[in-house]
Amino acid sequence: MFGWGFFVAFTLLVFIGDFLLIRRAYKVHEAVEPDFDFLGLQPKVSILVPAYNEEVGIVASIESMLTQSYANYDIIVVNDGSTDNTYQVLCDNFGDTPRVTIINQVNAGKANALNVAAYYSDARFLLCV
Repeated sequence: MFGWGFFVAFTLLVFIGDFLLIRRAYKVHEAVEPDFDFLGLQPKVSILVPAYNEEVGIVASIESMLTQSYANYDIIVVNDGSTDNTYQVLCDNFGDTPRVTIINQVNAGKANALNVAAYYSDARFLLCV
């Protein structure tokens, strides 16, 4: 009914189709670098700042952090029982700033202050200063 020509053509089509499917399957698994700025969606980052007797430099530090070009971030400052006016300086300068959260605690050390800040964070990534 069908000749050898049809059989050869059919076999070639099957092999070419299999080759294209295999090639396509390998392309699906190629590594793609993630684009965090796709449609303006960026994962949230919390900058954790423990502060102990930082009255002199804390304002410049926080102001510098607020100039970031990354859009989705917040700053969590933990005053770790400072004996100077660090907490008052923070409240006076950043008390109304939505990106800055100020936490006051008794002195428990830098590691504890970072843990407290991490506890209050709702971000996907944490940056410790």
